Amino acid sequence: MGSSSRVALRSVASLVTVLLLVPHPAAAALGRAALRCQYAVASGAGALLARQLSDLGRCVGAAAACVEMRPRDPACLASARVRCERAIARIGRRGDVLAARIGARCAAAPADVLLEGEALGFAALARVCPALATGRADARVLGACVSGIVRCRGERLLATAIPRAGELVRIAAVGAAARAALACLPDHGGTGDGARTDDAGTAVVGCMHAIARVSARVSLRTFVNAGACVRAIRACDEAGGAACGGDARAACAAALARIAGAEVAFRRAVIARCGSGTLDGSLLTGADGAGFAALASECRATGVEALARVDDIAECVGRRQTCEARELVRETMPRADALFAGVGVEFARPYCDASRPPTPSPAASASRTPAAPRTPLATSTATGPTRTALPGETATPTATMTAGPQPTATPTAKATAKPQPTATPFCGNGVLEDGEECDGADFDGDTCDDLCFESSPTGTLACTRRCTIDFSGCKGVDCEAP
Repeated sequence: MGSSSRVALRSVASLVTVLLLVPHPAAAALGRAALRCQYAVASGAGALLARQLSDLGRCVGAAAACVEMRPRDPACLASARVRCERAIARIGRRGDVLAARIGARCAAAPADVLLEGEALGFAALARVCPALATGRADARVLGACVSGIVRCRGERLLATAIPRAGELVRIAAVGAAARAALACLPDHGGTGDGARTDDAGTAVVGCMHAIARVSARVSLRTFVNAGACVRAIRACDEAGGAACGGDARAACAAALARIAGAEVAFRRAVIARCGSGTLDGSLLTGADGAGFAALASECRATGVEALARVDDIAECVGRRQTCEARELVRETMPRADALFAGVGVEFARPYCDASRPPTPSPAASASRTPAAPRTPLATSTATGPTRTALPGETATPTATMTAGPQPTATPTAKATAKPQPTATPFCGNGVLEDGEECDGADFDGDTCDDLCFESSPTGTLACTRRCTIDFSGCKGVDCEAP
């Protein structure tokens, strides 16, 4: 999953660099401040989503490996718990930084430009961030709202790829505060039982791992390519001229073709990885296997009536990923649908419109210093059967997840203590910036244990002169940059 996240993150960063450094006609009409704001929202959302899916995927993968392959080893789950709590803390810090960055980048844009439908259109988010509908709405309120929404969508995307994700976080005995921070990650219950044989357990973990990775890839490619289309239309729409409109249509057609190709590749990859003879239907759908039966109602809502075969699961998960990713595009680029329609391209999917997922609510405050507690998209109960508790684990799952810590529109003390990034990312300045995997000794708090998928690896990360991570000092396997 990390390699796809890295590609998407670089693509987002490159797109924003071009938009901010190369003048184009849109800047004259809509205003450079407004365009700078929109691209800060889009690029920051894509970067946060990439890191979130990578970090949470590895956290859940570590817990799954314990449940399926080392069920009698409490030390395994203890290690997974530490990994998950560190990952959740990092995501929270990154969410705070995104909120602050949007607040700073969008501060120069007037409130009416931020909100009005003919400008950036962020008033559309007022249904979940009421402060955006008040006279006190400003860039800081927008930053807190967007940060909360991105985190919530990321959790929903992970839950679609790994339905047992919420259960596995609970079974790993992740602390109550950290679990509460994942308010949009549903826990369908479950006892933490595994497939009971070594071969079956290995196959289940491999299937989960593969789906998480390719799901992140298709989600991020959808987001990045939709952003490229919006950029082309913005630059062209305001310049006018039939030839320019044709260029925008061609750019969007190419972007949408890349999205469609990623969706097809996703289904093929799931079928290839999860369609082995070891994984029969009960292991794919059962509560002690991959757990896809928990998605049955969501699958029916998108037109997949049964989950009898791996093909059905691939189709359902692919559709749900597509719908969630496209909703995130609409939330971070509210004018997207209108801009696409203006050049005659279709972004919607009929199966998404039939059961359009609601925008997750960060419940941003209407105060001048906004907070963004996130509430579940639907009440998420974890009322599965009890089990024998491991050390530090509560045997009976919590009845209802509550909203997590409230990210504020200013970075935490730890975030502000770091040297500040430069306006243009510069490899070699010792500061990790968009588009870099590392810089000098700055790995954003990651270690070999965070970035290598299995077996609690040890060792030391190194950073190359091109600001990419060198894993040769790590003793784990399947190591990938976030």
